[in-house]
Amino acid sequence: MLENDSDPWKRAEDLEENLIVNRRKASENVSDLISGKHILTMSYSSTVKLSLKGSSKVSILESRPLMEGRKLAAELIESGVKIRYWCDSALLCAQKEVDAALVGADAFSEDFFVNKVGTNPLALCCHEYDVPLYVVSDSTKYLPKEIPLNYEEEHDPSEVWERAPPGIDVNNPYFEKIPWNDAVLVTEMGINEFPSYELSSRLKRSLTEI
Repeated sequence: MLENDSDPWKRAEDLEENLIVNRRKASENVSDLISGKHILTMSYSSTVKLSLKGSSKVSILESRPLMEGRKLAAELIESGVKIRYWCDSALLCAQKEVDAALVGADAFSEDFFVNKVGTNPLALCCHEYDVPLYVVSDSTKYLPKEIPLNYEEEHDPSEVWERAPPGIDVNNPYFEKIPWNDAVLVTEMGINEFPSYELSSRLKRSLTEI
């Protein structure tokens, strides 16, 4: 439908509507898995936020250096969710109290997903203590193996340490690659269902043609 419509504005509207529907369905699918559980999350994802709105208790890591956890906590508290807020270095303490963890994804393939730096330690803690880790995303973020992904980008060092003394190399990566291992992918398609290459290519063409 998107490809055959010659009106770019109509294609954009249709795509936006499809994305909203897909994200809502993905959040409904994961909500069924985390219902009634104390959930640990990090960073900020609109799909994660939507998935957690019906939760009774959520622990949130601050997610330095931009502190996206604060934004998520402030928005969830308005929905009546009980929030526990943790500094990143208290990950292990937070993880011991929860029933499951939930994060988003900036991109994913059959082999890994990409998310905010700090997700790897969270995944390792979940594996060590046998805590389920769910990754919720819409299928447009699927990346076939044939398409390379550059996620190792460095950002402004002053976000980590403003006016650091000369000679100190301050690193500020935003994203990292996390292997699936025990993590469970949840999309609008279901659980651990990866889009076909044809579907992914069609969706990405729709994005680039608008």
